[in-house]
Amino acid sequence: MLSWQGNKPKLCVKAGVFSGVASAEGYIELEINPAGLNYVVTLFQDMLRQCHYERVTIYADDATYQRMSMLSQLALITGLSLGQLAAAGKDFIERVYNKLNQSTHAGLVAWSLSGHQLPNPNAANNPQLAGLNMARISPHEAKELEKKLAAWSTQLLPEALGSLLGLMVVQPTAFKAQDERVTLNDKQVYALQQLTISRLVSWLSEQEGSQLEQARHKFTEAVIRMHGVTVVDKVASYQRNLKELDAFMAIAAINVDAVKIALVKYRSARNKLSDQTYELAYPNLVDSDQ
Repeated sequence: MLSWQGNKPKLCVKAGVFSGVASAEGYIELEINPAGLNYVVTLFQDMLRQCHYERVTIYADDATYQRMSMLSQLALITGLSLGQLAAAGKDFIERVYNKLNQSTHAGLVAWSLSGHQLPNPNAANNPQLAGLNMARISPHEAKELEKKLAAWSTQLLPEALGSLLGLMVVQPTAFKAQDERVTLNDKQVYALQQLTISRLVSWLSEQEGSQLEQARHKFTEAVIRMHGVTVVDKVASYQRNLKELDAFMAIAAINVDAVKIALVKYRSARNKLSDQTYELAYPNLVDSDQ
């Protein structure tokens, strides 16, 4: 099992593995070298996928599971490795995670996950401006960044993906990226949030066979937890949150083909991943605070 009770994650191995006596009680804790955390987490994520992301005894407790969800989301947003983030300790991870997941930082997160590709609102008059590269990276670098983001996003735990989707549907506000000297108005940030949602859902839908079924289950669990990990009625939460996603993605924020295409891709991917059992079910109750 993976445990993260202290400041650093640890691997808990049943004592019987070392003693050769199956009935031996207790666990031996081994602190994980940050450099090797990526491999351990990949192994555990593979096990979770095989179990359709059900809460099996891979993680020692809910706190460990939630910290790993935070860690995976931060790795996607910041571009840092799991080991680099884990080395900073759980307090740092929780502080940065909570900071980034505030609604005021939706633009910053969307900017990071967009690959710094900003659809230009003037593209309607000049198609050559449809994908203005604000990060000034080469096409090859942009392609490699896209592959890296896509690969990592599909590894997100459902809670981490749900939290990202929930953040992306907040009311857009103007955003300024000082390092790139970029200032975006609320409509441009809205477009970036739409692009990010489309990318996250589309990447997930590109799986095939049994992996697609696993992706569908992950999407369902993520949508259910868009606004919190504790859910009273999963059916009501799924239907309400999916409706919110669809409404946010209904009309392009700016009149640019790149954004319109992203909305079409979202709809196609969303239909491919949607769970008809949940969509057509009758909720047991409707949360009073929603």
